[in-house]
Amino acid sequence: MATPRPRRKTPRDDAVRRTQAPAESAASTSCIPTQQTSENPTPENGGDPIARPEPSKPLRIPPGLHLVATPIGHLGDASARAIETLRRADIIACEDSRVTGKLCAAYGIRTRLTPYHEHNAKFALPVLMKRLEQGEIVALVSDAGTPLVSDPGYRLVRAAIDAGVAVTAVPGASAALAALVVSGLPTDRFLFAGFLPPKSAARRTALAELAGLRATLVFYESPRRLAGALADMAAMLGPREAAVARELTKLHEETRRGALAALAADYAAAPAPKGEIVVVVGPGAGDGRRRRRCARRDAGGRAGGGRGAAARRGGRGGAAQRPEAARGVCPGAGAAGPGGDGMSGRAPSRPMGLAERRRRHALGLGAERLCAWHLRLRGWRILARRFRTPAGEIDIVARRGRLIAFIEVKARGDAGMAAESLGPRQRRRIARAAALFVKKSPQYAGYDMRFDMMLVSPARLPRHVMDAWRDSPRAAE
Repeated sequence: MATPRPRRKTPRDDAVRRTQAPAESAASTSCIPTQQTSENPTPENGGDPIARPEPSKPLRIPPGLHLVATPIGHLGDASARAIETLRRADIIACEDSRVTGKLCAAYGIRTRLTPYHEHNAKFALPVLMKRLEQGEIVALVSDAGTPLVSDPGYRLVRAAIDAGVAVTAVPGASAALAALVVSGLPTDRFLFAGFLPPKSAARRTALAELAGLRATLVFYESPRRLAGALADMAAMLGPREAAVARELTKLHEETRRGALAALAADYAAAPAPKGEIVVVVGPGAGDGRRRRRCARRDAGGRAGGGRGAAARRGGRGGAAQRPEAARGVCPGAGAAGPGGDGMSGRAPSRPMGLAERRRRHALGLGAERLCAWHLRLRGWRILARRFRTPAGEIDIVARRGRLIAFIEVKARGDAGMAAESLGPRQRRRIARAAALFVKKSPQYAGYDMRFDMMLVSPARLPRHVMDAWRDSPRAAE
C-alpha cells in the first residue's frame, strides 16, 4: 500500500496557526516591562506584544569590569546585552541598591548588589579590586544612564586599568546625548560640562572659562537652581539658542527651546520644575564673524604698514607707541601684546584693579583646566597642577610613558608672542621648580624630562608646543 504524500503547506495554514496560538505563549517570550498604551500593540487591539529577539548565539561575557548602561527612565531602553551581563555577573556595584534593585526586579535579575559611591569608595574599591584580580565578573552601573558620566566610577576604572584588568563598555542610554539630539542645536562639536557650581559667583567663573569654546555645551542642572543657572548663562555666554530637556524618556517628558534670556525669564516666573534636567546651549553666533573681521584687519595692517597705518588706528605716536597696532593685532582675537591682559591684546590704560586681577586669574585657571582636559584626551596623566615652590611655579606636570613634561600655559595668539612673554628669568624659575618636583618625587628620577608650552586662544583648541626650550631639572638643583 502506497504511503500518501504529505500535503504542501499554504499561506492560509500559517495564518490559521497564528490565529489559534494562545496569547499567553506569545506574552511569555517578552522580556520588556512595557506600559500598555494605544501605541503598544496588544492581543486586545489585534497586535502581538513586543518581544525582544533572542540572540542567535549565547553572549560571551569574559571576566573583568563591565560598565553597563541602564535606562534613564523607560525600562524598555535596557539592551539584551546589558540584561544578560547583569544576570551573569558575580556582583553588581551600584550607587543606590534601592534604585538598581527595581531594575533587577523588573527583569528577574538575582545577582548580588553592593554599594559603590563617592562616600564609600575608599573602602569598597579594594574589595572590588580583589574580586577582579581573582577573575570574577564585576558589573558597574549608575542609578540611571551610562556609568562614569557625572558618576564616581572613574577611580575604579583607573585602578582596574593599572592592575591590567579588562574593562568593557556595555553602551546604552545617556541623558546628555538624548538631550543633545532632541535640542535641534549643532551636534558636530559639543562639550559635556556636567554640573555647574551651586553658587552664582563660582558658576559665572566656570561659564567664563567655557565662553570662548566654539561648540555646543551640555550641562546637568538641579531643578531648584535652574532659573539662576539660566540667568548666569545668559549673562556670561551672551545671546545664544538653548534647550531645556526634562524627564527624558519618562511619562512627563518635556523639551523647551528658545533664547537663553527668554528661558531664564520663563523659569524664574514659574515654580521650580521637577525631575532630572539637561540644559543644552548652542555655540555663539558671533565668533565666526569676529574671526573674519580680525583677519581682514590683520591683512589691512600688513598691506598699509608704517606710521600712517598706526595713526589710522588711533595712535599719534606711530608703531613705537602702540606695538600691537603695528602688528595689526585685533582686540579680542586671543593675542596679547607686552603688558596686555593675556586674552584681548589691549594694553591697560590705567593700573590694574582688584576686579581685573580676579578676571585674569579666572582666565588663567580656565586655560589651565582646558589644557589638562586636552592632555588627558591625548593619553597624558596629570601628576600636578599649579605646582608651587619658593623657587617658582609650574602650571601642569604631566606624564606619558617614561616621559615627564613640565608645561607652561600661555593665553596668547601665536608661539612668537608666547616665547616673548616667557623670559630667561621665568625659565630659570620653572627649571628650579622642576628640580624640586623631581626631588620630592624620586620615583620619577629615571624618567626623561621635557619643558613644553601650551597656547590657548578663544574659540580654539589648545596648541601643544613640545620641547619649547631646553634645560635640565637635574642641573638646576
